Amino acid sequence: MECFLYQEKIRKIIQSKQLDEVAVYKRADIDRKLFSKIRALPDYHPNKNTLVKLCLAMNLNIEETESLLKTADYSLSKSVRSDLLLRYCFCQKIFDLITVNEILDHYGEKII
Repeated sequence: MECFLYQEKIRKIIQSKQLDEVAVYKRADIDRKLFSKIRALPDYHPNKNTLVKLCLAMNLNIEETESLLKTADYSLSKSVRSDLLLRYCFCQKIFDLITVNEILDHYGEKII
């Protein structure tokens, strides 16, 4: 049931923000097959980085991001540097994946 929650949440966000699904998965740098798995397979559980990239692609604020991550049993830690950098990006409305990855790399963290 948890998987359905994050799938439904993604669907509702895309609808409420009137986003184009193709544009979202392209901005998130994930392929169509993976996006289809996320949307259609109830037993598929994407990794945290994939969901973070989708949050960036949908321009979610930190509260929306935390809410979506929570439905998939993930969170952005307040003590892990890479998560703190991601929090900073969401709070500063830095949604471009290349820019986010440059920030992570600058601080010696793995890119997403």
